[in-house]
Amino acid sequence: MSVGDSYDFTPATVRRLASMVRISLTEEETIKISRDLSKVVEYFGELSKLDLDRTEPTYTVTRRKNASREDRGRTGLDQATAVQNAISQDGFIKAPRV
Repeated sequence: MSVGDSYDFTPATVRRLASMVRISLTEEETIKISRDLSKVVEYFGELSKLDLDRTEPTYTVTRRKNASREDRGRTGLDQATAVQNAISQDGFIKAPRV
Protein backbone atom coordinates (compact mmCIF):
# COMPACT_ATOMS: atom_id res chain seq x y z
CA MET A 1 0.00 0.00 0.00
CA SER A 2 1.43 3.39 -0.94
CA VAL A 3 0.42 6.80 0.36
CA GLY A 4 -2.76 7.88 -1.33
CA ASP A 5 -4.15 4.40 -1.79
CA SER A 6 -7.57 3.90 -0.33
CA TYR A 7 -7.43 1.70 2.74
CA ASP A 8 -10.35 0.96 4.98
CA PHE A 9 -9.46 0.09 8.56
CA THR A 10 -12.22 -2.36 9.33
CA PRO A 11 -13.11 -3.24 12.93
CA ALA A 12 -11.56 -6.67 12.26
CA THR A 13 -8.26 -4.99 11.33
CA VAL A 14 -8.37 -2.86 14.49
CA ARG A 15 -9.10 -5.95 16.62
CA ARG A 16 -6.09 -7.71 15.06
CA LEU A 17 -3.85 -4.70 15.71
CA ALA A 18 -5.13 -4.44 19.28
CA SER A 19 -4.36 -8.11 19.80
CA MET A 20 -0.85 -7.65 18.44
CA VAL A 21 -0.11 -4.78 20.86
CA ARG A 22 -1.99 -6.52 23.66
CA ILE A 23 -4.62 -3.92 24.45
CA SER A 24 -8.27 -4.60 25.00
CA LEU A 25 -10.88 -2.44 23.29
CA THR A 26 -14.63 -2.26 23.65
CA GLU A 27 -16.71 -2.66 20.50
CA GLU A 28 -17.44 1.09 20.56
CA GLU A 29 -13.71 1.89 20.79
CA THR A 30 -12.97 -0.53 17.97
CA ILE A 31 -15.52 1.11 15.67
CA LYS A 32 -14.34 4.64 16.55
CA ILE A 33 -10.68 3.77 16.02
CA SER A 34 -11.42 2.08 12.69
CA ARG A 35 -13.22 5.22 11.48
CA ASP A 36 -10.48 7.52 12.79
CA LEU A 37 -7.65 5.53 11.21
CA SER A 38 -9.48 5.41 7.88
CA LYS A 39 -9.85 9.22 8.00
CA VAL A 40 -6.13 9.65 8.76
CA VAL A 41 -5.12 7.51 5.78
CA GLU A 42 -7.65 9.34 3.60
CA TYR A 43 -6.13 12.67 4.67
CA PHE A 44 -2.62 11.46 3.78
CA GLY A 45 -4.02 10.58 0.37
CA GLU A 46 -5.20 14.17 -0.01
CA LEU A 47 -1.75 15.44 1.01
CA SER A 48 -0.08 13.22 -1.59
CA LYS A 49 -2.02 15.08 -4.31
CA LEU A 50 -0.29 18.39 -3.53
CA ASP A 51 2.17 19.76 -6.11
CA LEU A 52 5.38 20.17 -4.12
CA ASP A 53 7.85 20.27 -7.03
CA ARG A 54 8.95 23.84 -6.23
CA THR A 55 8.87 23.43 -2.46
CA GLU A 56 12.15 23.14 -0.59
CA PRO A 57 12.31 20.24 1.90
CA THR A 58 11.95 21.26 5.53
CA TYR A 59 14.60 19.75 7.75
CA THR A 60 13.76 21.77 10.84
CA VAL A 61 10.95 24.06 11.89
CA THR A 62 13.22 26.50 13.71
CA ARG A 63 15.93 28.69 12.28
CA ARG A 64 18.48 27.58 14.87
CA LYS A 65 21.65 26.24 13.32
CA ASN A 66 22.97 23.99 16.07
CA ALA A 67 20.57 23.64 18.96
CA SER A 68 22.69 20.98 20.65
CA ARG A 69 24.57 21.86 23.79
CA GLU A 70 28.25 21.16 24.19
CA ASP A 71 28.84 17.67 25.49
CA ARG A 72 30.67 17.96 28.80
CA GLY A 73 31.66 15.05 30.98
CA ARG A 74 30.82 15.15 34.66
CA THR A 75 31.21 12.88 37.61
CA GLY A 76 28.28 10.61 38.26
CA LEU A 77 27.13 8.90 41.42
CA ASP A 78 29.17 6.20 43.01
CA GLN A 79 27.44 2.82 43.32
CA ALA A 80 26.67 3.12 47.06
CA THR A 81 25.00 6.53 46.62
CA ALA A 82 23.06 5.38 43.55
CA VAL A 83 21.44 2.45 45.37
CA GLN A 84 21.08 3.95 48.85
CA ASN A 85 17.30 4.57 48.52
CA ALA A 86 16.55 1.57 46.30
CA ILE A 87 15.85 -2.01 47.12
CA SER A 88 19.18 -3.52 46.24
CA GLN A 89 20.76 -6.89 46.25
CA ASP A 90 24.52 -7.36 45.93
CA GLY A 91 24.92 -3.77 44.72
CA PHE A 92 22.28 -4.06 41.99
CA ILE A 93 18.88 -2.37 41.98
CA LYS A 94 16.14 -4.95 42.40
CA ALA A 95 13.03 -4.22 40.33
CA PRO A 96 9.92 -6.17 39.34
CA ARG A 97 10.01 -8.10 36.08
CA VAL A 98 8.55 -6.38 33.08
